[in-house]
Amino acid sequence: MATTRKVVIIGSGPAGYTAAIYAARANLAPLMFTGVQSGGQLMLTTHVENFPGFVDGVLGPDLMETMRKQAERFGTDMIAEDVTGVDFSRRPFVVRAESGTYEADTVVIAVGYSGYFIPEKQQAKHVTITPNCAYPTRTITMTFGQRLEISNQSKFPFAPMIESEVSPAVMMAAPLEMGDPIRLYPRRPGHSAMGDIMQPYVRQDLYVLRYPLHAVSDLNGHYRIDGVPVGKLAIRALHPTVSSEAQAPVDIATNVVAKVDLTLEYAPKAPKVDDTKRTNNIFR
Repeated sequence: MATTRKVVIIGSGPAGYTAAIYAARANLAPLMFTGVQSGGQLMLTTHVENFPGFVDGVLGPDLMETMRKQAERFGTDMIAEDVTGVDFSRRPFVVRAESGTYEADTVVIAVGYSGYFIPEKQQAKHVTITPNCAYPTRTITMTFGQRLEISNQSKFPFAPMIESEVSPAVMMAAPLEMGDPIRLYPRRPGHSAMGDIMQPYVRQDLYVLRYPLHAVSDLNGHYRIDGVPVGKLAIRALHPTVSSEAQAPVDIATNVVAKVDLTLEYAPKAPKVDDTKRTNNIFR
């Protein structure tokens, strides 16, 4: 085991490099594990326009390379390996990597997030009950954190509710939009259903998803999803009623509309035969 380091930093995104710069300038001789893929999420980003000091913006990879050089200039040691384990139950702390085991008085964890984060632009998902007493689509999708606003254009009162809630709030959507839309707040992501106290024949599938990259297809099966990050991704389609789903890879490029065709297959199950009735028919 090598000599105990004063500071070990795990992660090489903006937070990791910032910690390395401050620790190195304080003569703490930090050791940084950059990981096999260094630079964090900004390595996947094009123009960064909200980072201080760059009037005209800067490319994400260029910004990370500049921060790396600044951290190295002040004496940060860097190892391009992933950390495989840590032990914080004793002091000095133990950090394990592919090249060996290291001890540190202080461990800074700045691993960030390995996936995409795409903020939702709209605070509410607006849904309208049409004059023929139906929702526009059989399935409602929204992003976790949004509120669901429901207005009622029909002549009859509706009282929508989220069935998965332990104590669902029940509010009446006044007929002919006489009043403000009612507001419902799903408390967790996932699949649920929308029921109605006053109109029990109305029922919707409700999907509360973690990211705003979703859409409900029209009656012809067409869909459109905007704001998808550049890069290689996978798109997935689901038909909840028949439990059929499909997935296909897609390569997203800047200012290019990618068209992806997905086929959902449905094979109805054969009806079950009642063995009792079949036996009775044989021995009659």
